[in-house]
Amino acid sequence: MRKLTALCSSVLVVIALGLGGCTALTNVIESFSPPEVQELSPSVHRYECEDGTEFTASVEGEGAWLFLPEKTVFLPRASRESRTRFGDADLGLWQIYSEAMLKRAGIRDQRCVDNQLQAAWEASQLRGADFRALGQNSSGELEIENQTLSFTPQAGDQRTYKLGPKQNDAALRKTSYQGASEQDALNLVLEGKSCRDPRSAEVYETTVTLSLGDEIWRGCGRALH
Repeated sequence: MRKLTALCSSVLVVIALGLGGCTALTNVIESFSPPEVQELSPSVHRYECEDGTEFTASVEGEGAWLFLPEKTVFLPRASRESRTRFGDADLGLWQIYSEAMLKRAGIRDQRCVDNQLQAAWEASQLRGADFRALGQNSSGELEIENQTLSFTPQAGDQRTYKLGPKQNDAALRKTSYQGASEQDALNLVLEGKSCRDPRSAEVYETTVTLSLGDEIWRGCGRALH
C-alpha cells in the first residue's frame, strides 16, 4: 500500500513538472515575436525601354515609385516575399538583374535596360541635391545640397564641407564658394562652359574646380533642379 501511495505521489510530481514545463513553453511561444523583414536600402534605376519609353524607378520599403512620362505612381510589392516584382495586371514592373519588364494592360510588355550612369544622377536628384559633378580625369564625385558640399574622392570616405555665401561673376559666368571642415578649407569654382567626361563622352554644362589645400580636383557637372 505504501509503495502504491509513493508511486502515485511520484506520478503526480512528474505530471506537475510536466504541466509547469508546458506552461513555461507556452509563455515563451506567446511572448515570441517573429523577426521583422528587413527593408532593402532604397535603390534607384533609370530604365530605357524598347519602344523608346524612359523612366525612373525608386525601389524602397513596401514597393517602388515609378516616374513615368505620363504620371508618377507607387506600385506595391506583388507579395510580401517578392523583392523584384511590383504592381498588378494593370501596371507592373518585374526586375531581372540589370533589366526589367514594364507590364501595362493592353500594351505589349516592354523589355527595359537599366542605365546605371543616369540612375546615379536620378538618385542624387531624388535625395534633394541641387548640383552634381563627376571627376574629369579621375573618379570621384561631389554634390551640393543646401549650402553643404559632399565630396567623395577617387579612393576614400565621403567628406562634408559647409559652404559660405556664393559669389557670382555674371560676366565670366562663374560662381565661387569658400568652405571648410574640421580638417581643411576649400575653394570651389563652377564655370558655365561645356565639359566633356572622357569616360562616357557625355558633355556637361559646367566645369568644376575644387581646391583642397594642395589638392586640386576637376570635374564636369550640372544643376539638378
